[in-house]
Amino acid sequence: MRGHPHSFRFGVSAAVCVTLALMVLVLPIKWILAALLAAAFHELCHMAAAWLCGCRISGLNVGGGGAVLTSEPMSRGRELICVLAGPIGGLMLLFFSRWIPRTAVCAAFQSLYNLLPMEALDGGRALRCVSERLVPDMADNICAAAEWVCLIAIGILALYAAFFLRLGPLPLLVSAAVWIRAKKDLANRCGSGYNRS
Repeated sequence: MRGHPHSFRFGVSAAVCVTLALMVLVLPIKWILAALLAAAFHELCHMAAAWLCGCRISGLNVGGGGAVLTSEPMSRGRELICVLAGPIGGLMLLFFSRWIPRTAVCAAFQSLYNLLPMEALDGGRALRCVSERLVPDMADNICAAAEWVCLIAIGILALYAAFFLRLGPLPLLVSAAVWIRAKKDLANRCGSGYNRS
């Protein structure tokens, strides 16, 4: 059955359900709820910005790699506004940390992570919007270089935290997860004929 042309589709992958089940086993429920609330607010900020820019959102799919909004095509300027709205909105929650401290902390960490210049994240998409607008012939090289510099910096910081600050294997595991996600996103872009237009 075909959906209504103005219908909104929402999807959640099985990987998200498994991840949430594992989180319930190891983390306090208050922190899990705070992280979910922060993530929902982040996506609502993206959606509100798209709506204010006159773009229709047709779907939201939450998967193992994060949430993906589906919208009608938009200009690079509008896309930049919509992309940055999520992290900026999350950072704005710090002003309310007196009343919602856990949510504000989770939103701040999510926002800072999302601002990394990696193609699948808001920071990478923002960098692509700006570079394609200012230096379109060099946009691919700028985005690829920024992603590699970011990944190398994360690896070096993880090694420093694990061995010099003696924080144990957790920084290395986080770094490995970021590297795996970056490689997986690169493979998906190459395999699906990633279209940047």
